[in-house]
Amino acid sequence: MENEIVIKICGSYPIDFVKVDIENNPNFVFQNDQGFETINVFDSDGNTASVNSFLECEHYVSGGWDVIPIERAETFYFDLFSIFAVLSVIVGFIFSKKIKIING
Repeated sequence: MENEIVIKICGSYPIDFVKVDIENNPNFVFQNDQGFETINVFDSDGNTASVNSFLECEHYVSGGWDVIPIERAETFYFDLFSIFAVLSVIVGFIFSKKIKIING
């Protein structure tokens, strides 16, 4: 699942990709990759990081950084609207049955 999110945000894993253990090296510096298009990723507080290599992107996304907060909000509102629509249909169905019973 984690790899699917990395691929969705960062693109496909490069053929020659080697995962580096960054956590054990506090002085690690990401190298820019001229063939990688800069991507902005965001954390849950809305902070932004511009990543300039697949390794850097994979590191941030694996750490919980992801897409634009607006997209997260849109997904939330779409889900909320879907639930409201389903509930409206159910309530409408229940009321239509009660009206038929009352009117005989």
